[in-house]
Amino acid sequence: MPHRALSADLILHNGEVLCMDAACTHARAVATKGKQIVAIGTEEVLELEGPHTRVIDLRGRTLLPGIIEGHVHAEWYGRDQLTLNLRHCQSKAQVLEMIKGQVQQTAPGEWVAACAMPITLLKPGEQSFTLQEFDSVSPDHPVAIDCASTGHCMWLNSRAMQLLGVSEQSHPADIWGGDGILRDPCCRPTGQMEGHAWNWALRAVKPYTSEWYLRALERAQQDMLKVGITSAHNAWEDPYILNGWQTLEREGRLRLRMYVSLDIEKYGGLYMKSGLRTGFGSEMLRLHQLKVMLNVPPRAAMFESYETMPGNNGYHLYPPEWVSDKVLEAVQSGWSVCAHSTGDRDTAMLLDAFERALDWYKRSTGYDNDKLRLRLEHTMFVTPELIDRIVASKIVVNVRPCGRLSPADAAGGQHQKLLGRERWSRSRPIRPFVERGLPVNFGCDYPAPCGFIDPCASIFAATGGCGEPWDVIDRYSALKAYTIDSAYGIGAERDLGSIELGKLADLVVYSEDPLTLPLERIWNRATNRPVDLVADYTILGGEITYQRE
Repeated sequence: MPHRALSADLILHNGEVLCMDAACTHARAVATKGKQIVAIGTEEVLELEGPHTRVIDLRGRTLLPGIIEGHVHAEWYGRDQLTLNLRHCQSKAQVLEMIKGQVQQTAPGEWVAACAMPITLLKPGEQSFTLQEFDSVSPDHPVAIDCASTGHCMWLNSRAMQLLGVSEQSHPADIWGGDGILRDPCCRPTGQMEGHAWNWALRAVKPYTSEWYLRALERAQQDMLKVGITSAHNAWEDPYILNGWQTLEREGRLRLRMYVSLDIEKYGGLYMKSGLRTGFGSEMLRLHQLKVMLNVPPRAAMFESYETMPGNNGYHLYPPEWVSDKVLEAVQSGWSVCAHSTGDRDTAMLLDAFERALDWYKRSTGYDNDKLRLRLEHTMFVTPELIDRIVASKIVVNVRPCGRLSPADAAGGQHQKLLGRERWSRSRPIRPFVERGLPVNFGCDYPAPCGFIDPCASIFAATGGCGEPWDVIDRYSALKAYTIDSAYGIGAERDLGSIELGKLADLVVYSEDPLTLPLERIWNRATNRPVDLVADYTILGGEITYQRE
């Protein structure tokens, strides 16, 4: 206990405090002053109450470190709440009717943008719409439909392709070899952009102003605070979004700690030469890593053919030599690296690159990945041999348990059909890493299928809610994956991730105890909504940033 003369700014007491520290400490009360935690204990913490102290009686509720979202695209989330969202469409006709309605409300010639095409209507690698259908409802307006929720793809109509320089004869130079521009048998673009073409389209299609993006970022942080998130790894930013976060911070409107990863292909060279490195920034906004973005099924590189596509093993989006050289160059320039990894052959290539960089790093600094924190994002399909290599190199693993709630990932869904039951059953593994002591980070990867940012979805899925007993972990490990282990993943465990003296007072008060609450009261799988486990308070640096009515 600190000296009684120290008057706390905030005291939370009479609850279950899960500190998530190395000793697995449980307490009953916590006090904060300024931005830091200054006392942890029982009701004696109330002795620090002063004339200006705010005291919250938890009434048996549970206090945890603030949730650290391990992998999200916050700008996508905010944008999807403010734009034409197709997530709940049930048919092609409904999609086209919604686009037609948006066209009628849009000034002539201006862009019409939509998002979140349901996976049941547009599956990765398949064409369920035609260019003519989109052109018929919007002959004069450029239309872009981002289908990231179904895979890395986007639909453009003819007017959009004309404006952006995509034709039968040519394509923008930024699309490597025209890769990902789907074409019909006569080599005419169909409007569907995948792989490199999708990466390019995400930047080329910007129908909104910087003020609009600021509103999208504010909406994202507002909704993240509502579910107890206080920090996030924003996993693939462009400069115009980074500028948006900086604007919010400068104007005092940034209320989440953002750890930003940047595209290694488009901007890596510039950042490596700039003298900036991992960790640059402030307490609220930091440059975290450079990111390698690879393919998704059924284009992600696999050791064996996709079950429904004999002879198709996918392909590497970038040559292995290019990936290896980029990762090494980044590490030599002071950057850590994360990599989008879904296919097992892609993961093997990434591990080759990581091992080469770690060998240089160890020889040059004497440290291993305990300090560098190279990361694999998603880690969807891995073999036992790849798991051994990941553990041996101490690679940080990010997984998305809530993905199991998606129709595509569920038993009998698209991914099981695509991979066969044996490969599907060991997809997105968690337990093998937890059992071997590797820090696992949970992230929702919005806008990936499901569209949840609520951590309760992943806690439910990882601890038995999806009926996959071979990969169930205990509740405490699931909470670690959203707190201290996720803090480790972003190199912030000295300040975040556990309730300890001197650490930043980032906290969440849950309505119930997530360690003991029955699974069916955490998440309703039928409605895909939280049930009784909700955030009552979210606290950032000792300041209450969200309070449930």
